[in-house]
This record gives sequence, C-alpha cells and structure tokens, in this order.
Amino acid sequence: MKKPLFYFVLLSSIYMNAQTTIVEEKFEKDNTPMRYHYLTKSDKIVIEKGGYVSMSINRRINNISSYDSNGKKEILADNFETAESTFSITENTFQLVDFTKFSGAKTYKYVVDGKETPSLNFSDQRNSNHRVFRPQFFNDKYELGFTDEKFKNSINFKKDQLLLDVTDIFTKNNKRISIEKPEINRLIGDGFIKADVDLGFVANIVDNEKFEIITKSISKDYKTTILYRTNYNMEGKKLNEKSFTVNLQDSFLIYSSNDGGFKGSVQGLPFTFPNNPNDPSYINIKRTATNSASIFMDDLSINNFCEDFKTGDVYIYGLFGIKAEELNDMNSPSGYYIFKFDKTGKKIWESINKIDDVKEFNHKFYLVGLFSKLSMYNDNLLFQTGTDNTFDYVHYGYLDKMTGKILNKNKISYKEDKIYTFKGDYRAFLLSFYQYEGYKNKVFDYDGLVAIDTNKKVADYLKNIDSKNKLFFNTIISDKGIWLMESDNEKYYKVTFFKA
Repeated sequence: MKKPLFYFVLLSSIYMNAQTTIVEEKFEKDNTPMRYHYLTKSDKIVIEKGGYVSMSINRRINNISSYDSNGKKEILADNFETAESTFSITENTFQLVDFTKFSGAKTYKYVVDGKETPSLNFSDQRNSNHRVFRPQFFNDKYELGFTDEKFKNSINFKKDQLLLDVTDIFTKNNKRISIEKPEINRLIGDGFIKADVDLGFVANIVDNEKFEIITKSISKDYKTTILYRTNYNMEGKKLNEKSFTVNLQDSFLIYSSNDGGFKGSVQGLPFTFPNNPNDPSYINIKRTATNSASIFMDDLSINNFCEDFKTGDVYIYGLFGIKAEELNDMNSPSGYYIFKFDKTGKKIWESINKIDDVKEFNHKFYLVGLFSKLSMYNDNLLFQTGTDNTFDYVHYGYLDKMTGKILNKNKISYKEDKIYTFKGDYRAFLLSFYQYEGYKNKVFDYDGLVAIDTNKKVADYLKNIDSKNKLFFNTIISDKGIWLMESDNEKYYKVTFFKA
C-alpha cells in the first residue's frame, strides 16, 4: 500500500527528535518491576517494584515511582507493603491494597498528594456498586458507588431507585443519597431497541466535585444513537446535561468491544454453532473447557467516546455494517465512523470510513471478539480495530483532528505467539502476544504493531535489538509521543520515549 504525503512528513519529523531512555534497570531480588501504569493527563509512566512471596504469585509491592517524558523520577511511595495500587482520574491519588501473605486483603488506604488516609475496610464496600464507575470509583476526596433502595448492587436501571453511596476517604463518614436518574423514556419505547435486560449505564468521576452518568438511546432501525452525559455534584444534585447525536444515513450501527459498556462470561453458549464445521463462521467463537463465552451485557458497546482534555472536544466512534442485528447476534462490519463535537454537543464534523477486507474484517462473526479504539497522537487521531479471536490482524487509520480526513491507513497481519501466551501468568512484568515479521524473538501488543508500521525511529530501534531470548514489548501511543516498555521478564526492563 502506498503511503500518502503525511507518512513521509511524519517520518521526517521523527528523525529530528531523539529518543529518550527513561529508565533502564536490572531485576533484583525484592526489587523487581511488578506492574506499570500510564497516567494520561500528566503523561507519566508509573513503575511498581517489589517481589513475590516464596513460589506464590502474590505480589508484594514496596516502591512506586513515576517518570515523565524527560526521565525525571519521583518516588510516590516507599518503605511499605501493598498487593497493588490504582490511580484516580485526577492522578493525584492512588489506592494501596494492604498486603497479606496467605489470605485476601481486608484493608486498604489512599495516598493523596503524598498524604496517607486512615485504613478502610473492604467489608464496608460490600453493598456498593463501584463497578459502574469507570475507570475508577474514587477521587481525591471520596469513594462513590450505586445501590438500589434495598442497598443491593444488582440495579435495574429502569425500575429501581438509584442511591448514591458516598464515603469520605479521610473521615470514613458514609452517606447514601437518593438521586434523580437520567430520563428513562428517551431510552426505551416503540422507537428504540432497548429491552429491560439491556438497559445499561456507566458513570465517570469528572473531578473532585462532579461525576457523570452515561446513557445511550439507540433507534430501532440502528441508524441513530444519542449519547447523554448527565452531570451531578457530590451531593447527588443534577447540574446539567449534554447530548451528542450520531446518525448514519446509508449504513447501520453495530457493536464492538470498545469499553463503552460491560462484558461478561456466561456458562452455556448464548448462540448456536453452525452445523457445518467448514462454515467460516465456525471459527469465530472460541469455546473453553467450561463451555463458557464472552457476551455484551448491555447495549452501551454500540459505541464509545474519547474526550480531548485540552479543548473539551468529544469524539464518538464505533463500527457500522450493511445490516442491523440485535445484541450478541452475528454481524458483518463494513467500516468505522468518528463524529467530532465541541464541549456543548454541537457537531463539528463526521468521518465515515469503509474498510474493504472481505476475507477478514468484513467476515460475519460475533462482534464481542472485535475491538475498536480511538486515541490521540501528535495532534491527530488514531483509530484501531481488529481481533485475535478469529483472524490475526489490526486495521488502523490516522485522521486529521481538524477535518476528520484520513492521513494514513494500513492493515497489519501478525502471528499470535502460542508458546508464550500465558495470559494468566501474573508473575510476568510485561504481557504481549503478537509476533511481527522481521522482528525475531520479539512479541508486541496492538499499539506496538502500529508504532512499528508508522514510526521508523521505533522500527529501527527494535530491529537493532539483537536477542537470543524472547523479549516482550508494551507500547503506549500518547498525544505527545510513544512510550516503549521492554523486558525479558527475567533480568532487565527498559522504558524508552519517542517524542512525536
């Protein structure tokens, strides 16, 4: 495939910016890298270090440090023991789960701008549905959760009263507040596809004073969806609401794994296998020994959104097809769309992009195995879609933020690393599963494949690494550049930053 002018401009700019080694260290006993986090707003990498308990897979973390893109290190926590840490949406607070050697942790605490809170008990969380809050259920002041009027977390969004569970993380004071739900009638009825079982909602903490509830209406013909963002304060008072309308004229909205809603695993397959094992759709489902399958639990995965924190602009993205199908039915994707809105909900542009790939992407299969993702790089947008559930490929496209026009696109085929695909091996620092031709003894994630294909500096760096042992790479494509994590998961790890 010929690359347009953008590709060569991109490569030329890359040559002008040297890569930066952020950190490079050897594994040491009780000082081994355990996990890492990428902090989107502050553009930093956080490394957790510690050791394992005997031959157990239990992690004992005792040091957490952050690094910026210049390599500046900050120790966030030291001389303690925790099983894991999680960062808030503000990135000023992280949760430490207290370490225990033989049984599940019973307590945890927070570190807020370097100050520790008193320990809290996990038993105090038992009735609160923190899962609804994504990506995290806490900020610098509070923990949030939802229950129904009976204090149960199995909420029927249509029928149940919604109670907000608020806990002050410094005083441990807790209160439950009845809140006004977003309007239900705009989500269900004759003109919409939703049934009670599929009516979902998610919530995001916006900052220390606000959170939002996300709901979506989907028209019965699968041509129009409206994303509603309803804002509340920490007292449960509704503040305002913004809506974002996506309408497709010549195609149909279809589902994909995009983190817009919830997925679950069910025992007993919710679909029927083709009678003929030679039917191409037969290979689209991976059965396990327990005969379980992954499914969409609600209709929220019809699309998702990405917000530009600098401008407030909102990008709604998803897949489309030539036929409308119900939740968890088989379908054939045709391409992807991105709609750009300003922070008030006014549409700025729409970008509808067909993908011609009859053998793989356009194939008919269960869409829960097909992902779609939107991120930002160098003041442009990066869209990705693909699957390792059926075929081993990823389609990507770079788009102009100002116009929505495609600047560069390609399809990457890879091989899944069968020997080293231990997705349940929590002792490994880096997990990656995809082999790319020309990169011997190296395995990557999806972002790594795209980085190799579009960034010659990254590609050359990787080609110049000569190793007889298997090396693992994780990649974060951020707006300011590319973070490349590398390790053999035994002796060393290294973080390199390539400026955009």
